[in-house]
Amino acid sequence: MNIERSLYLFAIAILLFIVGLLYGGEGKLFSDNNTDREVDLSGGEYLRMVYIGSSTCPFSNNEATHKMISFIKDELELILQDQDVNLITTGISTDMSTEIGKIFLDETGPYHELITGAGTFNLGIINYSPGATSTPQLLFFKEYHGTDLIGLNMNNFKDSQTILKTYNGQFEIQELYEALKHSEKGLAVLGL
Repeated sequence: MNIERSLYLFAIAILLFIVGLLYGGEGKLFSDNNTDREVDLSGGEYLRMVYIGSSTCPFSNNEATHKMISFIKDELELILQDQDVNLITTGISTDMSTEIGKIFLDETGPYHELITGAGTFNLGIINYSPGATSTPQLLFFKEYHGTDLIGLNMNNFKDSQTILKTYNGQFEIQELYEALKHSEKGLAVLGL
């Protein structure tokens, strides 16, 4: 009877440990308050904003660029609230270290998705900016996702992704920033 009781108590302790891991902190499942943004998984049309930067690039890693990227991301979220288009934001760092890259992306976060580490061998860089990568970059894609996202076929996803606009360098990003800041046209500023 002692063995059964010990096993029972051990099982409860393991269960409580797992529950603590899952719902610890502020009660969110695997919460990271600095990078989590909720993604609308209802399907339909999406605008994906991809920011590519580096902690070692003086044009990416300065207060002005951080401010502009944060503003553009937040402004798009406000503009799209009244549209039938969902926003997904992706932050990519060309840093070798995942920790340094995450700290760098936290300056302009939160993002829905972070891709960092492995320098220019980073899959985000290979996918979104093949060839010579300059930083900072902002890329905008139009995507369509079906409402049943379980078992999403990545071939269909790639076919649905269309590049809309690319901004290379701090000065082009500043032009977009100024246009969004001083315009009532919303997405028309992006040519969308």
